[in-house]
Amino acid sequence: MDLHGHYIEVNPAFERMTGYTKEELLQMSHKQLIPFDQTELEQVKASWESMIQEGVPYSLEHPIKHKDGYFFEVNSHNIPIIINGNITGYFTICRDISERKRTEEILRKSDKLAAVGQLAAAVAHEIRNPLTSLKGFTKLLQDHFPQEKKQYFDIMLSELARIEMISGELLVLAKPQVKHYDQRNVNEILLSVVALLESQANMNNVEVELKLDLDLPFLQCEENQLKQVFVNIIKNGIEAMKQGGKLLISSERHGLEARLCFVDHGCGIPPDIIHKIGEPFYSTKEKGTGLGMMITNKIINHHKGRLEIESEPDKGTTIRVFLPIFHDE
Repeated sequence: MDLHGHYIEVNPAFERMTGYTKEELLQMSHKQLIPFDQTELEQVKASWESMIQEGVPYSLEHPIKHKDGYFFEVNSHNIPIIINGNITGYFTICRDISERKRTEEILRKSDKLAAVGQLAAAVAHEIRNPLTSLKGFTKLLQDHFPQEKKQYFDIMLSELARIEMISGELLVLAKPQVKHYDQRNVNEILLSVVALLESQANMNNVEVELKLDLDLPFLQCEENQLKQVFVNIIKNGIEAMKQGGKLLISSERHGLEARLCFVDHGCGIPPDIIHKIGEPFYSTKEKGTGLGMMITNKIINHHKGRLEIESEPDKGTTIRVFLPIFHDE
């Protein structure tokens, strides 16, 4: 672009991304594609002036309007073009991050729902214990009072039944939400999650190596829930390797199941506590809640799958997820 924000050269990828041809784009300004609100305009203006005055590159995330009318999110990195000491324009490198944004939003909502569900289950459990005693003793006392006083006991029992019904409704939160199972390529789900966590892996000096069986049949699954499973496992693997390292992720067919392996070379888990992994509020991490692996177990169980964990302190952990392969017949 030139200093007025008009396109002076674009590549085919930008044509495909926006839906416009090169000839159309060369007649346009970036303002026609990027709908900034007033707050965003102030931020962009400050970054722009800094780049013009000091030649400092800057990055930002913003929506772009496609030729067909819909919006998608991009990350744009802007680099000044300097000729003979003067800034004459700038390069912009755009990456479409709309899928990543959608996945992040889904995962945030999933985390919140899962935490609320676990809390609701705990509250319902704590209510039901004393409730059982109250109902039992109320019925017992009812037989020792005159007939004219029994109406009070009927009211008490009715109210206790209402409390029991409310606690039962709380448990609904802890049960899985209504799901729509579809045939999905589990390798594609893995790749989308790896792309989502790529920046976290880089910050922790962790290299993610993929070894995927491209002929793996489709699975009957709920895609967003499997994403939640893979995010939890991969994040744990990254965080376990405090000094960096390699995280190996593989997929292969194992009889009538798909076997997904996640191997890290981190701190490992002591053998005397490995059986506790997946219990609510139990975590080996200092600030962990234990909800992540609990949710992971729950989702895998609902998919009729299973989870295996092997670990050795100071050597690493291997997590295997087995999921049944969908058969069209």
